[in-house]
Amino acid sequence: MSGIKLADTMDQLLPLFFEESFSEFFLRRDEQGKIEELRVFLRMGERGLSREIPTELTNMCMICQGDQVLVQNRRGHGWPGITFPGGHVEPGESITQSVIREVWEETGLTVVHPKLCGIKDWLQDDGSRYIVFLYKSDTFSGELKSSEEGEVFWANRGDLPSMNLSSGMEETFRAFFEDDISELSYYREDPANDWQIVLE
Repeated sequence: MSGIKLADTMDQLLPLFFEESFSEFFLRRDEQGKIEELRVFLRMGERGLSREIPTELTNMCMICQGDQVLVQNRRGHGWPGITFPGGHVEPGESITQSVIREVWEETGLTVVHPKLCGIKDWLQDDGSRYIVFLYKSDTFSGELKSSEEGEVFWANRGDLPSMNLSSGMEETFRAFFEDDISELSYYREDPANDWQIVLE
């Protein structure tokens, strides 16, 4: 539901009771009983209240080998730089299956029992939600090879901060490496503003 600030008089609220999109309202008064704030909540969708929003599901996997991690130097102009392998969840596959498939396609390695260690998410300007499921694994087989997505190679964990990282990877590393962080989210009140980072 979206909250819309309206008026400070009940006269302007009454007509909304006859609107099909009307769902509920929130009212706050001051000590003198005057209305300080009025918020009206509208139903989303033609069939009334709905929590359904378009969502794009993706994954990312950190593959560990001792003090080293497997990184990918992504090509192209969309999101270049050093990151971890990953990609989109395809229709009909589980999140874990998508991780295994993406890692194999981009690195030539088959990870075994990748472990979910966090999520990364934000709301896009069109109102849809973008979710990245973060996995890690230290068990794998196969021969390392790069793909059209970018070159893959082993790097010392301590060297990561000084590398040419993809946008957002600095805070994403914290979700991978710090056990007390399970979610990295971004938000902004206006598309013209910078993204705010929340680690929880």
